[in-house]
Amino acid sequence: MTTRKYLGSGWDCDAWLVDGVWVERTAKRPDVEPWLHTETTLLSLR
Repeated sequence: MTTRKYLGSGWDCDAWLVDGVWVERTAKRPDVEPWLHTETTLLSLR
């Protein structure tokens, strides 16, 4: 079962703690989505 706890909100995104391990950020506006996608892609290159 997946649990989600609201962590907070910024100008561009809302943040949720998923299963006590992962932080999921969701865009508040459509123009922010490409930026989050780029960030996710760069983080996966590590």
